[in-house]
Amino acid sequence: MLVRNQKGSILLVVLSVTLCLLLLGSALVALGYSDLKQSVRQQKNAEALYIARGATEAVAAYLLAHPEEVPQILTKGYDEVVLENGAKFKVNISKDGEGKVLISSTGYSGKNFEKLSFSLEPRTEIIYPEAEVFFPIFDMAVFAEGSITIGNSGIIDGNLGTHTVLDDDVYLNNSSEVDGSIQVGIGANPNQVVKLKNSAQVFGIITNLDEERHYPMPIFPEFPDLPDRGNIVSSSTVSISENGSYGDINIKNSGKLIFNVGSGTMKIRAKNFTLSNSSNVEINGSGKLILYIEDTVEFKNSCHFNVNTGDPTKALLYYKGASSKLKINNSCSFCGAIYAEKADFDLANSGEILGSIFTGGTDVKLSNSSSARVQVIYAPNALVTLHNSGYVKGAVVCKEFESKNSSTLEFSTEVQGIWELLPDLQFEPQEPEPIEITNYIKGSWSN
Repeated sequence: MLVRNQKGSILLVVLSVTLCLLLLGSALVALGYSDLKQSVRQQKNAEALYIARGATEAVAAYLLAHPEEVPQILTKGYDEVVLENGAKFKVNISKDGEGKVLISSTGYSGKNFEKLSFSLEPRTEIIYPEAEVFFPIFDMAVFAEGSITIGNSGIIDGNLGTHTVLDDDVYLNNSSEVDGSIQVGIGANPNQVVKLKNSAQVFGIITNLDEERHYPMPIFPEFPDLPDRGNIVSSSTVSISENGSYGDINIKNSGKLIFNVGSGTMKIRAKNFTLSNSSNVEINGSGKLILYIEDTVEFKNSCHFNVNTGDPTKALLYYKGASSKLKINNSCSFCGAIYAEKADFDLANSGEILGSIFTGGTDVKLSNSSSARVQVIYAPNALVTLHNSGYVKGAVVCKEFESKNSSTLEFSTEVQGIWELLPDLQFEPQEPEPIEITNYIKGSWSN
């Protein structure tokens, strides 16, 4: 009986232990499953965090390398990218009141997501670009700072331009013609600035300039110190074969002055330079001549300068005087470039120039069947007047322009290569406006 009771007790103990083990096993299984879910969740969160951080760092690196694209990217503001494994991220880019760029990224891994933000702090810098060598452009028959008047059958073959915005400041009258377009000052009403009367015609469009233009004077050089050669006064033939400085060079009636320039550049300086009636200047050699004249230049009836070569690149005359006009009149011919620092200029009575005219003077006249076949008449401070059957082929830059009495101005595209032909003429380097640029540096992370 005792043994039977003991067997029953053992069975109860076994059942109890088994039940406890089952309960413990179930608890362990449940705990393990919970741990597994927690582990998976942590893994997904970690993946989402890595995705968010990677997206943020990639965007930040790009903006740090390309700060100029920040404004464009800010306008887009938001983007979403789905990765190959199904994960994705969303990026939002904004700017706060202090100018900081805020990059907010949300990474997704399944249903789990993490969000990170990173800031880029602005750093403003002023850049001073290097001064640029400036050369004016010539793409119009006439460009004037102010008024342009064409009348009495005047003809302009080419475009006109001006900065003026005043009513009727471009005035075409008495059967005058412009075979080209007219551009007036920015902001003006072109149809009020340009006035057409008495059968005047414009065969192009009338509109506004795209931008203002700048026409400074070239650098007028310091005259060189050269060996003193005395004076030359002659009515016969005289030759010069060396650089030198002269008091007077006066070639009298029918005399001839020959410059043997060789293959280089000959430099001649003189206080006064006179070519009298029917006198002649010739240039021999493959090189060129630069004349520096201080006080007076006179070209009298039917004299000729460098007509023997017909090449205007072989002669450059710098004239410093300003007491009287520089005149090429009465059937005189000049082949070369002239730069008068302050003097006015007069080409009249069948006078001819083949080359270019530069002057800081205030009055330039071309009249009475005179002919200027130039690359440019460059007189940004002057009223340029073309009248009495005067003829110009090239381009004119001036303060004001007037053409009348059957005069003709014909634009030539050859003017656009002028600076290659006149390498001695230079302009002051132009200081560009400083440029303000914004760069960024790395800021801080936040959740």
